[in-house]
Amino acid sequence: MSNKLHKNLTIILLLKGKQQFTKRFVDFYVNSKLKYKLLLADGDKKIISNKIFTKLKKNNINFEYHKFDYDLNYKQFIKKIYLSLNLVKTKYVMLFDNDDFPIKDSIDKCLLKLENTKDLIGCGGYLINFDLFNKDYKYKNNSLSGNAINLAKMNFGVNYIKSNKSDRVSLYLQGKKHTNTMNDIFRTKILKNNYKFLKDLKFDYIFLYFLVGDILNYSSGKLIKLKIPFIAHQHHQNGLSMKMKNVYESLDEKDFIDQKKILYKVLSKKFRKLEITNMLDQYFFSINLKSKSYNLKFHNNIKKKITPNILNLFLKLIYKNLKNYYLKFNNTHINKFTKIYKNKKLVNEINKIFDFIKKYS
Repeated sequence: MSNKLHKNLTIILLLKGKQQFTKRFVDFYVNSKLKYKLLLADGDKKIISNKIFTKLKKNNINFEYHKFDYDLNYKQFIKKIYLSLNLVKTKYVMLFDNDDFPIKDSIDKCLLKLENTKDLIGCGGYLINFDLFNKDYKYKNNSLSGNAINLAKMNFGVNYIKSNKSDRVSLYLQGKKHTNTMNDIFRTKILKNNYKFLKDLKFDYIFLYFLVGDILNYSSGKLIKLKIPFIAHQHHQNGLSMKMKNVYESLDEKDFIDQKKILYKVLSKKFRKLEITNMLDQYFFSINLKSKSYNLKFHNNIKKKITPNILNLFLKLIYKNLKNYYLKFNNTHINKFTKIYKNKKLVNEINKIFDFIKKYS
């Protein structure tokens, strides 16, 4: 792919603390020789380490750093995204977290798709979700390095290419899988306009922001979801998904019910010509059904707290070290996962990502 097309994309890295993850992301970015523009949007209380700036400058990475007000709440977080989008000068933009790893081959395919299909406003793939297994017992699943395990595809969805906006929104809200658009590549002007609307809303649940954002994106134009992994995402205890309540846990809360009414009111006003109320009714009916099975599964998996004795701790530590030693030579998680792909270039890139993480220190 030409450097010109690479220069058409800005990756906005949304930061709030977790500086060790930011350093790892930058090290990976440099190590992978990525040429996209990088915009670091920092919503933490303090500025990031000078070592990170030095690394970016030394390797001639095209980057900007912007310090925003502290992300005290979700509204401030969304405002930070909006303000960041207004700083982007490239044709395309993409939102990232510092625990994500970009898959270059897939991102390039999306950029080509957008360049060659003028009526598309966005393009994405799906996420590879994974945990890390580290031999060091004290780090548990919050480590920066180790062997990738529990790989799974996330948010694999269909294409949203119908001409009628009502059909696209309906396909999203009433589909079997509600595929989000948070990490897709968008034409910058589209995403900027949608966040201009989002920033004025006030929700205590990040899920509601994402829901409105997806509806706005799907209503704005045609989107394609390529059947390729797009981002590798590390699941860990400090991630946003672990800190926020999901919709299944929130459905019966009074605050959530009150804010859901605001959601209906806001979207009904925004989409006067769409049957958005009926769509939302069906959407939440589906969510309610799923919540029953989710809560049943969740409660059945709660284990009784048993105080471990010294022998149990010793055996667990031995098991961890033996397992980690075995994974160094034969990581069955990665081997099994990569077998589903026939594209050798893609498989090689996925392996390089996990090899980088395994050796990272």
